[in-house]
Amino acid sequence: MPCKRFMLFLLVLCAAATVALTGCANADQTKGPVATNTGTSARGKIPITTSSEEARKEFTQGRDLNEKLLIQDSIAHFDKAISLDPNFAAAELNRANVLHADVVSSLPARKIHGNPDCRGALI
Repeated sequence: MPCKRFMLFLLVLCAAATVALTGCANADQTKGPVATNTGTSARGKIPITTSSEEARKEFTQGRDLNEKLLIQDSIAHFDKAISLDPNFAAAELNRANVLHADVVSSLPARKIHGNPDCRGALI
């Protein structure tokens, strides 16, 4: 009896893997936005997809400034990138993340659930 259950489990597992792999193969056939820097995606980085070269430059400047913790300057570059390409989702996402980090870091520290290191957590 345990052998039959194990065989049934293996059969179901193989069927699920086949369905999952078939679905992934079909997803590769869909066309999405064109990546402007496909060389970096081969190294594990997310490609920057935009229809505007100028928007891409503004985005990378904003990202670089954010990494240097120059928050207000980076927000201005993300805003410029969004104005140049309103469909530039990566610029929208990075702008939102920078704004969120700026707001959370400005909140006073308080003790939450016994952890004095929590900043700006909402209860």
